[in-house]
Amino acid sequence: MLHLNGHDLRDMALEERREILASMIEPGSRMQFSEPLPGEAKAIFHLVDKADLEGIVSKRRDSKYRSGRSTAWLKIKSYMVDEFDLLASSESRASQPSP
Repeated sequence: MLHLNGHDLRDMALEERREILASMIEPGSRMQFSEPLPGEAKAIFHLVDKADLEGIVSKRRDSKYRSGRSTAWLKIKSYMVDEFDLLASSESRASQPSP
């Protein structure tokens, strides 16, 4: 949550903004509040990877919202890697010199 009733909340810590948002979601409503996953980052990422999920976003609880990239918020994607046999190849005509 970045704004509430005309107030800019971006200078508040993430944890404080999450508390405000959580207090606004009524129990049993259709909205679901995502709970943080405390623990060792490597262990959490391993579980996310095994579940074939896209990845995780790790945020410092005391971080304030800033536009753009930040070392306080890290997005870590999960990738699938495999080996394949190359069956054929052809050179692109675009890479050949003109006559």
